[in-house]
Amino acid sequence: MKYKIESEAEANGEKRYFDIYIYPVKGPGKVCQPHIHSYFELFYCRGGSIVYICNEERIHLDEDDIIIVYPSVVHYTIAPRDVDITKFTQHVIKFSAEFLLPQLQTPADIQYLLLPVNFGAPYTVIRVGNPEHDYIYRLIKETIAEKIEKPLEYELALRANISLLYLWMLRNHAQPGGAGDTGAKECPSYHAEIISRSVEYIKEHYNEPISMSDVAQFCNVNYTYFCRLFRQYTNRKFSDYLLDYRIKKARIFLLKSSSSILDVSMKCGFDSVSYFIRKFRESTGLTPKKFRERYTKSEA
Repeated sequence: MKYKIESEAEANGEKRYFDIYIYPVKGPGKVCQPHIHSYFELFYCRGGSIVYICNEERIHLDEDDIIIVYPSVVHYTIAPRDVDITKFTQHVIKFSAEFLLPQLQTPADIQYLLLPVNFGAPYTVIRVGNPEHDYIYRLIKETIAEKIEKPLEYELALRANISLLYLWMLRNHAQPGGAGDTGAKECPSYHAEIISRSVEYIKEHYNEPISMSDVAQFCNVNYTYFCRLFRQYTNRKFSDYLLDYRIKKARIFLLKSSSSILDVSMKCGFDSVSYFIRKFRESTGLTPKKFRERYTKSEA
């Protein structure tokens, strides 16, 4: 199946941690093209039934049935032939677990918000009549209403409700380890502290010529041990994590400053502007110059 990778960036280049909306359909057939993203997605429809496709599996959803789609699953919806476009709406919450990450992180925060969690299946359906349905349905409706109406400090309500939804997923459907494991491992408190300190070090020193040896020394652990630990719990190489963070900061500098491409590359810790341009293009599909032109125009 052909599919597109959904953009998860705001116009200014920063990561979009959640998206909440209600949208209608224009007629029968595919409502959207097959796509994939790293968000958790909660979905239900009003005004009729719909077919939800997950990894080529067809799931029939009646009105108010809820489906939770886990990250990295190809999915799309198909409206029926008799759809009433004057009444039919789709209600969606998408969020990254990082959206819930507190400033002061516990071992549980590291394990369940920064690292991948195995849910054992690509999706979960909660039908009308299920004892849990009313609770989840109410939280979704309240969250969407907060986003649309934007009352005082609505962001706090969004985070609180999404935290409750995610906690329900973890307690009812998370399956650490076993078949289908994503590669993330259970994170003891002393390991969590090392990972947390290393991430903070990167955030504070990304513009310097830092190495994994520097970070291991900062965390007061052996280089080889740190290398294995970082890869084990993030499922990524240290160099890839550092590069991704530098590219993220570069996107922000390109859109929020008038600095030259050379200056941006230096501010983000790149010692070669040609290397910076090449890696930026690999990450975003655009050169830094084209990226700035496209997204500054879209904001104008």
